[in-house]
Amino acid sequence: MKPFIVCVAGLLFVCLLASCASRVAEGDDPVRPGLRDDVQALRPFVEKISVTVHYDPNILPMMATPYGPLDLQVTKPVSFEESSYLKNYYLGGVGAAFGLSRGETIELVGGPLCGPVCTEGYRERLVARLDDLESLVTSFRREENLRVYALARSTAPVIRINNLFYTQDNAVEHIPYGEAGLVPSPKTRRWESLEAYMEANGLDPAFMVDFLHRFTDTGIAAIVRDDAWTWVVLYGISDNEAGLIFVDEGADPPEPRQKLLNGKEFINLEPIRDGIWFYETS
Repeated sequence: MKPFIVCVAGLLFVCLLASCASRVAEGDDPVRPGLRDDVQALRPFVEKISVTVHYDPNILPMMATPYGPLDLQVTKPVSFEESSYLKNYYLGGVGAAFGLSRGETIELVGGPLCGPVCTEGYRERLVARLDDLESLVTSFRREENLRVYALARSTAPVIRINNLFYTQDNAVEHIPYGEAGLVPSPKTRRWESLEAYMEANGLDPAFMVDFLHRFTDTGIAAIVRDDAWTWVVLYGISDNEAGLIFVDEGADPPEPRQKLLNGKEFINLEPIRDGIWFYETS
């Protein structure tokens, strides 16, 4: 977690740490004009979810799991510093919407990085299912129109397919918003059904049903592809997460302390098999 986490006070997003406020006051603002306003535009979305689940803070870790409905992705190229700031700025607001104090929100975000015991547990869980995960990644890579698949295991599970969130017969696609391409987004498209979305986007419903069963059985949170890697995310909150990276043939592997444009920085990398790395980010 980076030193810029902020939260909501009343209906406004405000700086929570003095370091954030002083940096902005001194003209050393970590984000370009307008990017913070784009996050502000997500406030009604966050408030709607918090009301729907009756402000239950126990629901928050499940909904804010990587690529879940309360996890912010920056999908267009901005700097590492801007992406990191925006993700923590947003999560601070989410925490406050659920009635969490600054300390409670910081504790929530830092939870996945709980030391060597947690690291060992994450690694062991992934290695134990490595053959199944390799098979899942192979299937995922074959579906050219599938870039993101995630499952938020809440009381009402939320399935994410690309930028569409589906729960209880409610299928809503989030259109990347603003200069940073934020998802979730205040710009949405409601689909008649999940099947209608899949048909329109070249996804085979029979494959997707089978994929869901296999995905659920592994216990992971998300599987995501970018231009060089496929990420298998086991667990995390905001930019703190653990999982496996499957490196595409001919692509460069991840590097220690590498900072990515999505706001994540590798704090632990371990080779598992040829082209497969266990990782933790912060």
